[in-house]
Amino acid sequence: MNRIASLITSAVVAATSAAGYAQQAAIAPPVSGLMISYRYWPEQFVQWTGPEVPYTMVELDYDENNGKPLYDFIVTSRATGKRVHFANQPQLVAIAKAQDGEAYLTQIEFTRPDSEVNGATFDLRLRLNDGTPVEWRFIQGSDVVQQGGGLTAVAEAKVPVFPYREESAVAGEGSAIVVGDKTSIAEMWKEISRPPYFVAWHGALTHSATTAVLAAGSESFKVTSAPSELKQGATWQLTQESGRSITLKIEKAAAPHYTISVENNPMVKQTMEATYDGTNWAIEKIRYAPVRAEDHGLTLQFTPAFGQTETSTVDLIIGKKTKIATATLSGTPVKYQLAMKSPEWAKGKTLTGANNITPESVTLAVHP
Repeated sequence: MNRIASLITSAVVAATSAAGYAQQAAIAPPVSGLMISYRYWPEQFVQWTGPEVPYTMVELDYDENNGKPLYDFIVTSRATGKRVHFANQPQLVAIAKAQDGEAYLTQIEFTRPDSEVNGATFDLRLRLNDGTPVEWRFIQGSDVVQQGGGLTAVAEAKVPVFPYREESAVAGEGSAIVVGDKTSIAEMWKEISRPPYFVAWHGALTHSATTAVLAAGSESFKVTSAPSELKQGATWQLTQESGRSITLKIEKAAAPHYTISVENNPMVKQTMEATYDGTNWAIEKIRYAPVRAEDHGLTLQFTPAFGQTETSTVDLIIGKKTKIATATLSGTPVKYQLAMKSPEWAKGKTLTGANNITPESVTLAVHP
């Protein structure tokens, strides 16, 4: 009897120890498996360029920032489609490198008129990383109005790209950019021009510009800390070899539902709503918003929660209710296929994710 009692006691102790170990095991971070790029700028200038220069498009993103201007000048390579950034602040360079891979710190001179009206002229000067001088003169070709806003079609991109303008004006005749000794003058925007009553040139000035990209690529993170219990204040710390760090923190816990903040970009407030069934996460909502203009945020709404069933729908929503795109997700955050359903020009674009998400590491591999 004593031997049997001893065996029973040992079994109970072993089971209790195993249960305790299970309770203490680290929990994998809540990760959607999507590679999402979000950018918002209070003001943006764009010109589509001709074959005279090695770019298909040039862009200036501008934030007055209480008298301490932030500038991010971006060129899109004609040969590769890669976006290269030239910014005036180190934090912008770091953000751009994380999003697009290549960015440089440079001095930027930007001269603007007293008011934004038809015919107003804006001048930009800088040097590229190889010393090449750039001069861009943007001439405003219409008033800034809501009718000029909306979603811009980017059908030629391999991945889903959604530039949304809340208010916009077109470029005017004479808008041009000089790169070194090469000049590209904006061409007539035939698709929207109605001469002789309205003539637009291929560029735009935008107030409140949001760009959302469902991107492809690969990223690897080491999970340097993870909680063993899901409660308010619990955090995950993810780091890369480059030194880039992401912190996920549980702000609200009402099991199985959790609200999680994501600290990744000092200019953006990111939150996530998710459920946890004891083994896997299911993502209900992801929201991005500028820290000083939260009404202009982007929400990804998953119905039903992504990872909860075999198929989910994701809607991309600007502000409170402006839906700009819809896609179907088949699978889970670890392995999925995304297929665009709207807008019409985005149909046929797909992304395939083959990810590894554990308490120790996160590896994302997304392909178009």
